[in-house]
Amino acid sequence: MVELRTVSALKAVNLAMFVIIFLLISLTRPTCACQYSGQISASHLAHIQSARMKRDTITCNATYPYRSFDGSCNNLNNPTYGQIGAMFRRILDPVYGGDGSGSIPRLNGSSGVQLPNPRSVSVLIHDPANFIFSMFTQLVMQWGQFLDHDMTLTPTATNATVCCYDSLVTSDEVHPDVTTGGTCFPIIIDEGDRYFDTVTSRCMVFYRSDPVMDSSGTRQQYNAVTPWIDGSQIYGYTDAMAASLRSMSEGKLLVNTVGDEDFLPSADTSDDSVCFVREEGEYCFLAGDARVNVFAGLSAFHTIFVRYHNKLCDRLLVLHPEYDDETLFQEARRIVVAVLQVR
Repeated sequence: MVELRTVSALKAVNLAMFVIIFLLISLTRPTCACQYSGQISASHLAHIQSARMKRDTITCNATYPYRSFDGSCNNLNNPTYGQIGAMFRRILDPVYGGDGSGSIPRLNGSSGVQLPNPRSVSVLIHDPANFIFSMFTQLVMQWGQFLDHDMTLTPTATNATVCCYDSLVTSDEVHPDVTTGGTCFPIIIDEGDRYFDTVTSRCMVFYRSDPVMDSSGTRQQYNAVTPWIDGSQIYGYTDAMAASLRSMSEGKLLVNTVGDEDFLPSADTSDDSVCFVREEGEYCFLAGDARVNVFAGLSAFHTIFVRYHNKLCDRLLVLHPEYDDETLFQEARRIVVAVLQVR
């Protein structure tokens, strides 16, 4: 009984410390006025395309002790299971407009009546009132988002088309992409909306997901990351991404040290697929997943696990001074992934 109480007490202390660290990072992190575009980088897309072409010829090294970054060879009998770029499995078949192939989105219901405006549905379902939910804290949501980004990413299609302009709001004009199968599918918000109340704001930019066609020629969506809980949001989904996040010294990940604190390194903001800044002088964070910049709480979780990885490297080096950089990195990564899986 004493041991059980001790374990429970230690868990409570660990949780309390985790919450404190989370709050401190959220409040003291370097300013990041940036947004995620929803797209994936050209190199990421190229790796997915290459993986698809090699699915029938992939070979695995059964003696290699560590996970691949792109999810392949996790199942030696089915080496492509969980590899990036795989189509999502559906519970129900898709229903599109036009010829049903998916080039044109569905605008009407089965009865032929026009489908309701998405914003109107959102306003109807979601109560804007704030309330305190005593059973869970916001940390539950934040952990869920962090873990979700380890398993799924549906990228938006690359698009150079102007998605919103005033005449879409002030008249009955329909964006040409909607009827021609383009990627832009703007949401026109009804007049009198409680939040979007100007002509410019009443057109919400929305891009369709980047498609992949199945064997029947029907448009499907794909997962740009691995579905495994393997820490890919921390370490990346390709060998190149993983290498760009490493310091190549003592197994550690790159950090940006501000004062005595280690934060995430800065990203190349010239690549809009990673993120784009809204204010001059700001920068985006770099992590295994570009969505690190979506929300401050999410950035905090990424920071915590980068620090945790590097702390593990310090401890492993003391226990195993013979380990080289690669072994330290992979062993620390293995422990981090185990923590993610049991939490």
